[in-house]
Order: sequence, then structure tokens, then C-alpha cells
Amino acid sequence: MTQKSRHLLAWVPSLYLAMGLPNVMVGVVAAIIYKNLGVSNEDIALYTSQMYLPWVLKPLWAPLLEAYRSKRFWVISMEFTMAASLGLVALCLPTEGFFKLSLAFFWITGFASATQDTCADGVFMTTASKTDQARYSGLQGMCWNLGAVIASGLLVSLTGWLHNQQG
Repeated sequence: MTQKSRHLLAWVPSLYLAMGLPNVMVGVVAAIIYKNLGVSNEDIALYTSQMYLPWVLKPLWAPLLEAYRSKRFWVISMEFTMAASLGLVALCLPTEGFFKLSLAFFWITGFASATQDTCADGVFMTTASKTDQARYSGLQGMCWNLGAVIASGLLVSLTGWLHNQQG
């Protein structure tokens, strides 16, 4: 018995929105949080610039992913991993050793996001016909960019507000 596939509009926008958010959170929001918490500009530049490495290296482990589980498994498990690691970033910020701990959790978020990006694109490519891939490519890009705008706009504003309100 075959499973009826859901319409692309039911999952493509949220999937690509979820791809755009963590990329900006790891690179931009992390730098702003560190600046607000008094980390030196040199340390911020050094460590946050290296956090883009997972997206650069993702072609190295992408071929291994399908051998172990389905693309759908990787997408969903990486979304839960990102949520947990970002939650742990928030929990470690009030601690004395927040910088090293939060960097570790941002790295986990980066690797989970890069893995999710690879598998999400694979899900889309294997689920949608060539015609639908062409039809929905603009929606994909728009939703990814919307995730980046939300992360760089709303979340940056939220970190500034929290910094001002909570100290």
C-alpha cells in the first residue's frame, strides 16, 4: 500500500523557513549576543567566523547520510537537535563559562543545520516532479530568505530587548 503524498504547499514553506533560521542564528545572532555579554570583538570575530564551517564541509558527510537512515529521518531529527541545542545556548548564557558552552552548542546547531539543509533538499528533489521543482523554486528561496529575515530582524531585536530588560 502506498502512502499518499502531501501537497508541496503543506511542507515546502515551513521546511525552507526552518533552513534559513539557524544559519543566521549561528552567524549573526550569536555575534550580537556575545557583544551584549561583553565578549571582545576579537574573540567574536574569530569564533563566530569559524561557525560557518559546517555549511562549507557538508558535502563531505552528505553522501554518508542516506546510507544510514532516510532523508526524512535526518531532517526531523536535525530539527529537534537544533531546537535542543539552541535551548541549551539560552540556558548556559547566565553561567560563568557561557562563552565556551554556548560556542559548543552553536557548533552543534551549525552541524545539525547543515545536515538538515542537505537532506531537506534531497527530500524536495525526490518528492517533487521536475515541473514542480521549477514551479516551487521561487517559494523555496523566498521562505529561506524569510527565515533569515526573521532571525536577523525579530530575533536580533529580541536579544536587544532581553539585554536591555534583563541586563
